[in-house]
Amino acid sequence: MAKKATKTAAPKKTKVDPKEEVVAPKAEEKPAEVKAAEVKPAESAAPKPEEKPELKPEEKKPEEPVKYTYDDDHLQAVENARLDFFKQYKKDNTIKLIVSIAVVVVIVVGWIVPYLVEAWKSAALIISLCVAGVAVVGLGIYSYFFRKHSDNEIKEYFKRYYAASYDYATDGLEVKGFHADLDLKLDQKEFTDNGMYDDVYKVGSRYGVTFTYKGRDCAIVDCASQIKGKKALETTFVGKYLRMPNEYTGTGLVIYFKGNDRALPPSCIKRMNCIEENAKYAVYGDNEEKHFLTHAIRQALAQVVTNKTLVDVAISIKQGRTYMCLGYEDDLMVIPLQKPFNPNPSKEFKANLKQFLDLGLLFDPQHPAQ
Repeated sequence: MAKKATKTAAPKKTKVDPKEEVVAPKAEEKPAEVKAAEVKPAESAAPKPEEKPELKPEEKKPEEPVKYTYDDDHLQAVENARLDFFKQYKKDNTIKLIVSIAVVVVIVVGWIVPYLVEAWKSAALIISLCVAGVAVVGLGIYSYFFRKHSDNEIKEYFKRYYAASYDYATDGLEVKGFHADLDLKLDQKEFTDNGMYDDVYKVGSRYGVTFTYKGRDCAIVDCASQIKGKKALETTFVGKYLRMPNEYTGTGLVIYFKGNDRALPPSCIKRMNCIEENAKYAVYGDNEEKHFLTHAIRQALAQVVTNKTLVDVAISIKQGRTYMCLGYEDDLMVIPLQKPFNPNPSKEFKANLKQFLDLGLLFDPQHPAQ
């Protein structure tokens, strides 16, 4: 399974002073010129409304920084990786600012000084242009190496972030042969093979992981799919893409767990036959395929709960393979930079991973490992 790159995504990455009220000066009053013919009876003055005390907006107190408790070494390792990266990020940007200011100073000095030195006045323009050219070229070379350095720093942060995250998520599971690669991406064909999302134009992915779970070859990757909209690309899925083997030989089933208004239902359900539906999920496919959903499978399906982090779930059961599209919110998919790492979505994912791996086993009950 090819995969991933970059949920960066990051990549999720604080950006008013009260002004004194200015009273406009009153225009100078001019003596009125009154003509006898224009004199009108005085109108009674309208009663003045009762004056109310002026209400001033409450001053907003600065938000206190959010603090989290990390009750697991792997979760603490994620936050440590963020702190190290952010410290280096601020340092690099400070150096970049100093270099940029220095270049501007050199250009300004190089432009002024030649006109002040008597011996240089005849070639002042040439000297100024040469100094400016050298400064600009130097800045360009520095920017090139700065970008490479920044890319390497980001890549290293992503590796540490994901490694610690998956160490936490798989801790206690019967996982073997775990292999992860930040540059392992999901092949677009493999994504479209699930048959749930029509007209896929682009698939982005990062940090592909392969492993065996109780003897089954599995793979998971951060993934996002897009289609061409009228004016721009439109997202059809964002989350974790999990693949497992099965022993299914039918015409195909799709199970969709409904979510909130942020959910992105697969487009296939608009054209497929709904053979079963309840408050939590709906099943699509041919009526003859309902027998595949055993009592054990139905019990497992009833335990799946969508919420503000796990937005929705779409499962495609094809011959030989089960594809699970776990739609997650930004609180899990966006890698933190300035704000502290929130461990709660990762705790949710840890529970979800075991739940869906065990569900996948029910689609492959006769595997030799059983």
